[in-house]
Amino acid sequence: MLHAPSLQEVLRPALDPAPAHAPAPGDRLAAVLVPLVETPETSLIFTVRSDALSRHPGEVSFPGGLVDEGESPA
Repeated sequence: MLHAPSLQEVLRPALDPAPAHAPAPGDRLAAVLVPLVETPETSLIFTVRSDALSRHPGEVSFPGGLVDEGESPA
């Protein structure tokens, strides 16, 4: 029987365990969530942006967006 590594095992070495971002003055911070589902096969979850939005209306996207005042990317 072959061992198939979990997605977590595969991604762990590629991810920074303590990411630190130093934005330049005037940068607009944004963050996205990339939800991965492993049952029964690995798949991604996307959202469809509202047609009423001024930016990128109706587009398929990852959940997330601009960081508002008082929020952090996390």
